[in-house]
Amino acid sequence: MLRKFFNFLISLFFVFAISEVIFYCLLKHDVRKKTTLITNKTKKEIPIYDYSNAYPNNQSSPYYHTPNTSMNAVFKIKNGREIYNIDYDVDSYSRRKGLNQKKEKHILFFGGSFVFGEGVAGNETLPSRFTFYSKEYQAYNFGVRGAAVNDLFVNFKKYKNLRMGIKEKEGVVVYLFYEFHFKRLISYILNLHPKIEGYPNEKIFKTEVTNPLTLLFNKNGVFQKSLPYKETNLFSYRIKSFLSKSSTLRYFKIGIPLYWNSIHFKYLENILLNLHAEAKSAFGSKDIYLIIGYPFKHNLRKRLKDFFINSNSKVKVIDVNDLKFSKIVYEDYSHDELFIRGDGHPTARYYDILAKSLVGEFE
Repeated sequence: MLRKFFNFLISLFFVFAISEVIFYCLLKHDVRKKTTLITNKTKKEIPIYDYSNAYPNNQSSPYYHTPNTSMNAVFKIKNGREIYNIDYDVDSYSRRKGLNQKKEKHILFFGGSFVFGEGVAGNETLPSRFTFYSKEYQAYNFGVRGAAVNDLFVNFKKYKNLRMGIKEKEGVVVYLFYEFHFKRLISYILNLHPKIEGYPNEKIFKTEVTNPLTLLFNKNGVFQKSLPYKETNLFSYRIKSFLSKSSTLRYFKIGIPLYWNSIHFKYLENILLNLHAEAKSAFGSKDIYLIIGYPFKHNLRKRLKDFFINSNSKVKVIDVNDLKFSKIVYEDYSHDELFIRGDGHPTARYYDILAKSLVGEFE
């Protein structure tokens, strides 16, 4: 029995070694170039970013905007056409400025670039459009590009100015969540798309092992401390680093973990509940909502919703697919009308439609 198992391991090793050689050669000779997002036909539309002045993030504290800054982001495609040229204005509370009206309640929008409003003006962001359509709520923009709720929660606790400047005594917290946010929450082997001229990295394929800020909780789910993932689970990080060099995984663009499960959902829930506790203490925010954004894989969307509903979680869930927004975007608008060409972030029209649909869930 032991010999059979040993022989199986040897066979498995040889199969893996042969596959590594094959896929290494395929990658080296760039046989997948025709399958990339960039073709000869679209080379003229390769994006050219000028973000040298576009990130008002404090370099010593990632995902925290330096107060009272105004930065410029320019996005062009290779033929010279300018897609957007936007100033990002940040207030004294390290939040992006937007539409400000006198309302009775507050709604705090947390999220990444889809809340921050990458590529749109301050009065065109999701929080601003929500304020515009709402009769009761003034929305505040706590979005930071590239961030997930782990980063936002830690900085919300750390920086006093983030917990200031909210006039309304009653309100709610929302977190706009997309599938790719899991990769910012959980250490992940990320196989990036091929990059050619005009892109940041020169290699055909690039693999990264993410090292997110990992939050540690006690048995009651109360936040204790945060550390980079590498420091919380060095063995797992090294295994993933080893696997990230696999030509087979890189060729098929396979990420690890392969499957998001209830452990990951529970981790997300713990962070959200602790964020709500902080916001409640600072501003009197009554509830917290997880907004499941679009696009999002159907099966994962369903499992995530079922987890929060079946566990009687205090985190309330809103699925944009259940809103009028879903029918409107699927049937009435083209992709180019809803997403910035060559970039992928939503347009002002997308945010306007989503905000109008979301208001009905709160009023």
